[in-house]
Amino acid sequence: MPNLPRKIRVGFLGENDTDFAVMEILMSRVLDPRLLPVIQFVGQKTRTSILGYVRAYLHIFFENPIETENMALAIFVTDQDWDARSRRDTIIETIESYNPTYIDKCAVGVPNPHIEAWLIADRDNTKRIFNFPSGRAFPRKISPKDFLLGLISQQTGVDTMSREDAYKKLANTSSIKIMRSHCKDFNQFCEDLTSKSKIL
Repeated sequence: MPNLPRKIRVGFLGENDTDFAVMEILMSRVLDPRLLPVIQFVGQKTRTSILGYVRAYLHIFFENPIETENMALAIFVTDQDWDARSRRDTIIETIESYNPTYIDKCAVGVPNPHIEAWLIADRDNTKRIFNFPSGRAFPRKISPKDFLLGLISQQTGVDTMSREDAYKKLANTSSIKIMRSHCKDFNQFCEDLTSKSKIL
């Protein structure tokens, strides 16, 4: 990977600022470490599912008349929520219908049902951070999002964390290997990101 440019712009479209903060950490942990000093993540948010915004941001990320403002790679991340149809498939189809050549420089991540499923996949780490009893199982009848928000709201003492800080701590300290083995959709995103980043 000789002669890397000074800065490589990587566009990111997600639902909110917390998604961007979390994904920036996770992407930095997954990408080739040699790329990290030269990557500049450019985050954008929609405050809702990104599905209706993909085409507009393909234009923004790749078709700026000022060439230096264009992205080398674009990352699209949104929750699956309870949608019956694969949102990953929908995003990929949208990219291919807009410009088939862009699929080679776009990575797509769709946590199922929410990004919290990725963050609590390393259960031992989650239990340690929130002082959750080590021998106690995580509840099955509650969504990962509601469970994690419950853990955050039940914190006490001087070391309580905000939602964003808790999410960032989980992203920084959870085992990527465990996350990939427990969350098929996270593993798929990692493979996509690693493969697409080879163009950088």
